[in-house]
Amino acid sequence: MDDCELYVQENGRSVNRSIITEPNEDMGRIRAAQNFVLTVEDEEEPLNTPDQALSLMKIIDATYESASTGQPIAIS
Repeated sequence: MDDCELYVQENGRSVNRSIITEPNEDMGRIRAAQNFVLTVEDEEEPLNTPDQALSLMKIIDATYESASTGQPIAIS
């Protein structure tokens, strides 16, 4: 299962938190890779729609830009 950590500021200090989730075989990199292959082979539907993928990429891009500039980034 993929690990997830949250990096936040609390009271002016950096705090790292591990996010604990229940195992879910539909999530994670291995399942995503399996789904990609099965989708290409027309054996399964994609786990996410193209619109969901685009929204996620906008969030990721804005996250990197915000980290680089130190400013909030509007996502359209």
